[in-house]
Amino acid sequence: MPVSYPINASIVEVPQLADGYGGEHNMRMAAPSVPHTVELLRTVYEQTPDVNQEVGRRARDVIVRQFSQAATTDMMTVRLAAVAQKLRWESTAEDEAALQKQHSRLKVSIML
Repeated sequence: MPVSYPINASIVEVPQLADGYGGEHNMRMAAPSVPHTVELLRTVYEQTPDVNQEVGRRARDVIVRQFSQAATTDMMTVRLAAVAQKLRWESTAEDEAALQKQHSRLKVSIML
């Protein structure tokens, strides 16, 4: 059972609009496939409510697990540690303690 319904898309140049807004030189965007979007909407419409509710529940679980404030804080902490290591920055015990304190504060604010 799917968690989402990704829509096919193609990469196109961003058009320059008459009012001056729009694409700069070499800007590109994803243009969704209208026929594929219609097909997916028809699929969702024709499915039973139970199936749609289960897909929605599973999608929510993925978002909470992978993109919550706590999850993104953890991802950024790991990524910044990797960048620091790549730059050969040696963290001290004080740095680690400060980072842990900040991380704990974020976890508390998430729970509130």
